Amino acid sequence: MKVFCLYPNPDRDLKQSPHDGSLVDPFSGYDVQKGAVVRAENEQDARTLAESNTNGDEQFWMKSPEEAEDGEIFYDGVWTNENLVNCEELTGEGEEDVLMTDFYHG
Repeated sequence: MKVFCLYPNPDRDLKQSPHDGSLVDPFSGYDVQKGAVVRAENEQDARTLAESNTNGDEQFWMKSPEEAEDGEIFYDGVWTNENLVNCEELTGEGEEDVLMTDFYHG
């Protein structure tokens, strides 16, 4: 098994809202998974595992085009989408560093 860190791609392309033209980010707001560290055989399995472990509030973002209601924004598979999420294999190599923090300031 390998260990992978998944996190939002800072250079991700966002979709426009049909309501006001603003860009819609699936990682903004509350109750959204913003990172994951998973153990899996490969990157695809890591992405699939992260996708299946969301808290449910992201379902709006993960609707397929067929499931989206009129006017809704959808991202099909946030955690499996390489444009939206980076997935890096973690190793013990490298300088001493903090690899991931998950802090929400309220």
